[in-house]
Amino acid sequence: MKNCAIILARGGSKGIHNKNILEFNGYPLVLWSVMAALEDDVCDRVVVSSDSNRILEICSSVKDARIDLVVRPDCLSGDNSSSDQAILHAIDFCNIKSEERVVFLQPTSPFRYNNLIEKCINKTKTGFSCFSASKHTPLFWVKNDSNFASKKFNVRKMRQLYSDQEMYWHDCGDVYSFMAGDFRLSADRHSGQPAIVEADKIQSLQIDDIDDLFICRKLIEKENINIWMKKIVKLLQK
Repeated sequence: MKNCAIILARGGSKGIHNKNILEFNGYPLVLWSVMAALEDDVCDRVVVSSDSNRILEICSSVKDARIDLVVRPDCLSGDNSSSDQAILHAIDFCNIKSEERVVFLQPTSPFRYNNLIEKCINKTKTGFSCFSASKHTPLFWVKNDSNFASKKFNVRKMRQLYSDQEMYWHDCGDVYSFMAGDFRLSADRHSGQPAIVEADKIQSLQIDDIDDLFICRKLIEKENINIWMKKIVKLLQK
C-alpha cells in the first residue's frame, strides 16, 4: 500500500499576510512540509492543494516526480471552508485509492523531526487512524459571563508534582494519518478509533501569528532541529 501526503496551503491568511510563503530558514514555509513528507522516501506521493498560483509555482520548483499539484476550488478556499472537504477533494481529484494511507500535514507546522510522520504512518498500518498530540496539564480555565474565571478541572492536590497530574492530550494539528477509504466514508480525519502518536512541545508548535513566527525562528538554532532541517533541505539540492 502506498503512502500519500496531502498539504492544504491557501493563499489567504489573517494572522500573517501570505503566511504559507513567508521566509522561514531560507525557504517558503510551505516547503518545509513538502520536504518533511519526502524525507527518507516515507511518502510515495505528495499532493499540494492550493487556490494560489504562487504557492503552486513554489512547490513546482521542487524537482521531484512524487509531487502533484491540485488547484483548489474557491468554494473550498475561504476562511470558513472545511479542511476535511478540501482533503476529500484532493483524494478524489488525484484518484487516491481506498487502500492507500493518507498523511495530512498542515503547512504552518514546520518541525516534524524524529520520524514523526513515519511513526503516524506505522500506527495506521495497525488499523488505526491517528494524529500527533502533546501532553498538557488539565488546569484549564474559562471566562464566565461576568468576565471572572471558572475552572474546567475538578481537584488539584496540594503540592502535587506536575508529572503526577492527570494529563490531557492536545491535538497538535501537524500530522494526521488515515486510510483513504475510511475518509471517503466519514470525511473525518479522526475516523474509526483514532490513536495518539506523542509529539513534543516543539513539534506541536504552529505559526499562526507574528509571535509564533518569532519563537519558531529562534528554535531553529537548537542543534537537533538545525541538523534535521539541513538534512531535509538537501532534497531541494538534488
